[in-house]
Amino acid sequence: MEFDKLWSVIKQELPCRIKLKKGLSVFALNRSKFEGWLKVEICDVLFEYSKNLRVEEGFVDILFEEWFIELKTVNTSYRFNEIENKTKPITKNIESIEKDIMKLSKKEGKKAVLFVVFPLDERKEWNYHISKIKEKCKILKEEPFEFFNSIKAKLYMGLVE
Repeated sequence: MEFDKLWSVIKQELPCRIKLKKGLSVFALNRSKFEGWLKVEICDVLFEYSKNLRVEEGFVDILFEEWFIELKTVNTSYRFNEIENKTKPITKNIESIEKDIMKLSKKEGKKAVLFVVFPLDERKEWNYHISKIKEKCKILKEEPFEFFNSIKAKLYMGLVE
């Protein structure tokens, strides 16, 4: 499967699955991460296309056919009414994605990083942070969506060389 097809499949399925899960809206409200759940859902989506799936092998979250995929859930520290404030700087999350990109770049094969960012709006600060990821990816796709409780988020997928 090529990158554009992989992205198309994931962006079509994942935002809908996130919005349907009322429990995930509690995670978003509390700025809590849900990477374990995300792994399960991505595997569920990809299983429809190939049974050749493995998880947490060779320090990579998901191996799908010839793809190495690293996953992250990125909780921002931007202030929003009615959403719990947390002080962990977003820069730590960005650094973690950058480390995943560096780790993937050493692998032979097709590589992608997939991450969900929440809560999010179109702030200048976010444009600065996402530009750092864009510089390290050959392609970076994005899809806005909302959780069940209308907290805004974006799904990103980057092709890593």
